[in-house]
Amino acid sequence: MRTIFHGMLLGISIGLVISIIFSYVFAGGDYYPMSPSSTSGAYFYKQFSETTVLLIALICWSLIGIGFTFAGKIFQKENWAIWQMTIVHFLTVILFFLPLSVVSGWYPLHVKAILFFILMFIVIYAIIWSILLAINIWRINKINHKLSN
Repeated sequence: MRTIFHGMLLGISIGLVISIIFSYVFAGGDYYPMSPSSTSGAYFYKQFSETTVLLIALICWSLIGIGFTFAGKIFQKENWAIWQMTIVHFLTVILFFLPLSVVSGWYPLHVKAILFFILMFIVIYAIIWSILLAINIWRINKINHKLSN
């Protein structure tokens, strides 16, 4: 239960910060939790009140946070190789993150936008994965050095 709550808070926090930054930069001082020019945002703003749109965004951000939190548990499998964990983690996060990001109104529902999203996701994933791998290798070497002394 604590993991779910932590994931929800993390997702809401990141989603809120991103929405504030994008609203500040692109909306001329107005706040939009979802881009009104995205497919989902245009639909939600037409159908619901602003408060309801914010609630939908909060639910999406919560689910994204929960998903990433639980997907991180994949790297705790002690009997899997790093490549197995990476492939399963990558597929898990992209398969739930892609539809939730569409519903969150982060980009329009067009093939070009989805392909751009996937490309950016792969690049960002590779950067974060490489950084975390380097940090873990450094930690392992540090532990091994202490053990050998």
